[in-house]
Amino acid sequence: MTKSYMQAPYMTKLKGKDYMIVAGRIMWFRDEHPEGTISTEVEAHNDVIIVKAMIADDNVILATGLATVRAGNGTSWAGREIEKAETAAIGRALAHAGYGTQFALGELSEGDYLADTPIDSRKPAKQETVNPKMAIWQGIQNDAEIKQAYPDVEVLREKVSFYPKDVVASGFYAVKEWLLANSPTAPDTY
Repeated sequence: MTKSYMQAPYMTKLKGKDYMIVAGRIMWFRDEHPEGTISTEVEAHNDVIIVKAMIADDNVILATGLATVRAGNGTSWAGREIEKAETAAIGRALAHAGYGTQFALGELSEGDYLADTPIDSRKPAKQETVNPKMAIWQGIQNDAEIKQAYPDVEVLREKVSFYPKDVVASGFYAVKEWLLANSPTAPDTY
């Protein structure tokens, strides 16, 4: 059975693509988290309204979203700037939490009309694969404790070239622990 928020009027077409309005996202969130909360904080600075929305369940913040609206005559929301910014912030926060992001449009500029940040529907750029050893080495080079234990980079590089393969498979923290336990400055208590 299709949920009501997955149908009109909560689902609409924008530029020929499916789009879920904020009310539908709220219904979806409430369906999955009946005890969840949606809260907002409002700030006003000169003629700009800023709203932060927080989506939470069991006192755990699932996502936040920010929105700003400039007050002024000639806008469709003149006199309702806080409501416009609050709806936009809630829409963004719900999208960040996974409610409705799949219905956002990549090619549509947000302008003043959408309440979430559209995602790009094109194929994502090819991700570079990171060599796990290089990632560990970068972490080692940037870690203050390791720098203190191995002030000579050449000594550290030599030591790292000999650490066990099972330690590499466990990641940076395992390598760090192994290095510190085997450092020339390690206390006898290791």
